Amino acid sequence: MLLRVPYLPQVHSHRGIPLEAETVAIALTIILAAMALGRAAGMKFRYGILYRATRSVGFMDRWLEHTLLGPVLKVSVRASPILGFAGLAFAIYTLVKGASEGSGGFTVLLPGITLPLISGLASLAVILTVHELGHAVAARLSGIRIKRIGFFLVVVLPGAFVELEEEEFRRAPLRRRIEVLSAGPAFNVLTSFIAMGAVLGLSAIPGYVTSGVMVHGKMFKDVPLHTGEVIREVDGQPVKTIVDLRRALANHKPGDVVQVATDSGTKLVKVHEHRGRPVLGVYVIPNFGGYLVSEVMVALVMFLNMLGMLSLGIGVANLLPIKPLDGGRIVHEVLREVLDPSLASRLSTTVSIVALILLVLNLRAPYHVLGT
Repeated sequence: MLLRVPYLPQVHSHRGIPLEAETVAIALTIILAAMALGRAAGMKFRYGILYRATRSVGFMDRWLEHTLLGPVLKVSVRASPILGFAGLAFAIYTLVKGASEGSGGFTVLLPGITLPLISGLASLAVILTVHELGHAVAARLSGIRIKRIGFFLVVVLPGAFVELEEEEFRRAPLRRRIEVLSAGPAFNVLTSFIAMGAVLGLSAIPGYVTSGVMVHGKMFKDVPLHTGEVIREVDGQPVKTIVDLRRALANHKPGDVVQVATDSGTKLVKVHEHRGRPVLGVYVIPNFGGYLVSEVMVALVMFLNMLGMLSLGIGVANLLPIKPLDGGRIVHEVLREVLDPSLASRLSTTVSIVALILLVLNLRAPYHVLGT
C-alpha cells in the first residue's frame, strides 16, 4: 500500500523516547486478540488470513433509496469519472516528475513502522472499507450484481473486498465501468474532505483558540512546569495557541530565562533547545478545558487529521496506471473500448510495467515511527 504525502510527519511519543519494544508488544497483543475476536464473531481463517464475506447487499439499496445519504452517494458516483481521469493524469505527472527530479514522495504504509500503530490501523480500516463500498455502491447504481462483499485481516493489516459479477461488468457501457472503478477513490476523497472539515470544526472550539496551551509532559527534569498547567503568557506576550508559543520563543536563545504566566502563577523558566528550536522544555497540547478532555480532543483531532491525509493519499495512489489498481484498470477499459481486446491487454500491461518502474524510482525511505 502506497501513499504520496510529502509532508507526512514523524510520530513521537510525548515522552520523546523510542517505543519500539512497546510497539512490538502491542502488535502481538492485537494479533492474538484479533484472532480470538475474529473467530468468535464467525470469521473464517485460511492461509493466515481472517475473513468474512456476505452475499447480502440489501443495506446498500436501502441507503440509496430510503435515506438522506442516497442523493450524496449518487452524485458522488456520477461525478467520479471526472476525479478518476483527473487523478490518473495527476498520478502520471507525479510519477514522471518525481522520477526525473529524484524528488519522489511515495512511501509504503505500514502501521507501527511508517504509521502509528493503533491510529494507523484504525485509519486504514476506515479508508479501505469506504473505498470498497464506493465500488459496491457504483455497481448497484449501474445494475451490476455483487457476488460477495466482506472484510479481512492479514496479521494486523485490515482490508475489505467487493466481488462483482464480472460478465455483467464487462457488458456494461464504458461510462458505467469507469464510474465503478473511479467511485472507490472518489469516496476516499469525500472521506478526506469530511475528516479535514471535522478537524477545522474542532479547531474552532473557543477553548482551543482562547485558553492557552496545556503542558503535556516534560522534556527535561529541571523544568518548573508541570503536566496539566496552562501556559497563558510568555514575557507578557499572550499565548492562545501553540503557534503563539513558538512565536513568543522565536527570538530567544537556549539559556535565556523567560517569565511564564500559567493558571497556577508566574514562573521563571530557562529556554532549552529541541531539534534546533527554542522551547520551554515541555511538550504542550491545545487546551480544550481540563487535562483529560484535552487529551481526548487532541487524540481525536490527530486521528481525524491522519484519516484525512491518508484517505486523500490512498485515493490518489489507487489511480496510478498500474494494474490491478483502479487507475490501471481504467486505462485498460478505455483501451479495450477502442482497440482489439488482446492488443488493449498487452498495451495496458506495458503501461503498468512502465508506471511500476517509475514508481520504484519514486519510492522514498520510510519514516521511522517512535510511538503510537
